[in-house]
Amino acid sequence: FSSYFDDTFVGVYLPLKNQTFSSESDWLNTLALSTMQILSQKDFSLYKLPKQDAEDQDMRRWMMTEYLPEMFAIIRGRRLVWLLDDTGSLIQWIKAGKLPADHFAYLDGLVKQFQNLGIIMAMDSRYEMLIPTMSPLVSVTDVYRLANLTEDETRALIQQPIQNQYRISDDASAAVFAATAGQPRLVQRFGAALYDYMQVTDTPRTILAIEDVKTVSNTVQQQSNTDFRKIWDETGRNERLLLTAITRLMVDDPLTAVNVTAISDWLIESDYPLDLTTINAAVRGLEYDELIENNKGNISFKSSLMQVWLLQNAELQTASTTTVAPPRRGLIAAAIVLALIILVLVFVVSQQPPANQPSSSTAQPTLTLIANP
Repeated sequence: FSSYFDDTFVGVYLPLKNQTFSSESDWLNTLALSTMQILSQKDFSLYKLPKQDAEDQDMRRWMMTEYLPEMFAIIRGRRLVWLLDDTGSLIQWIKAGKLPADHFAYLDGLVKQFQNLGIIMAMDSRYEMLIPTMSPLVSVTDVYRLANLTEDETRALIQQPIQNQYRISDDASAAVFAATAGQPRLVQRFGAALYDYMQVTDTPRTILAIEDVKTVSNTVQQQSNTDFRKIWDETGRNERLLLTAITRLMVDDPLTAVNVTAISDWLIESDYPLDLTTINAAVRGLEYDELIENNKGNISFKSSLMQVWLLQNAELQTASTTTVAPPRRGLIAAAIVLALIILVLVFVVSQQPPANQPSSSTAQPTLTLIANP
């Protein structure tokens, strides 16, 4: 933050992922203490900042009417920016009852009352559908989605940091982009792996080429397996089925383009059928997550590293409700009918008296005619 904004901005970074708070007062107190710590590092005098009365349980009132007014007086016209990382945690804390339901409304009130207060919030994309719950502090028009790096941005990240020591060719940078799809963490790993490779190579080099990217690819693949597993675990069932289908289709016939029809046919043959509407929706979701590319109906993976991981790990997941495939229904129906016939025959036979035993029923009276000679 400080690298891009001058001293008129005071940034307070606070990661929330591993934080534990028991109440809103605890959380607001952490905000206040974190702000004071940054101001202290910047040599601001903090003796005028009010201390919260231990008997005062209204942390909201203290923050709004005592702490922030004095804090803005101390920084004298500068802009205070709270940089909250992993703010999906706030949503979870509200659901868990650790924060009141109107907490985002309270934060919105602070921003509106203090014009020099800004809040920048970052969260994982899996919370994207819950952004409306952060109203009125956040609206969908306030959101900026951080996408993967473009090919030009990947080239810059790979080439510029080391340009005074050695060069990485444009072809090598393009190979890194093909392997990573511009995922920043993967690109950084390639940069680090190539740098380490340069330190141990026996032959002095001034430029790295595609062959060098291939040499370090296995190292980056191993370093990234946990990331790919996380992506897989957080992907929906239908999207997993598509990823598996695309992987197997590309292995079975690398020269044939994968399309929605081929995916549908493969899933039917694998006893995991999805209708075309569901498949198209899953394709759009995977495109949105930048895992696949759909070029005029031809579907492919954006990252070759991800494709390798899927080839080694992707498996069809058991459906929550399984249905019997049509070819098997006839066999099962025939078996049921046969069982019923056997039961009926057993019942009928059991009702017949044994052949060699007299009947146990009472004999009916008869007339005997005697003829006298």
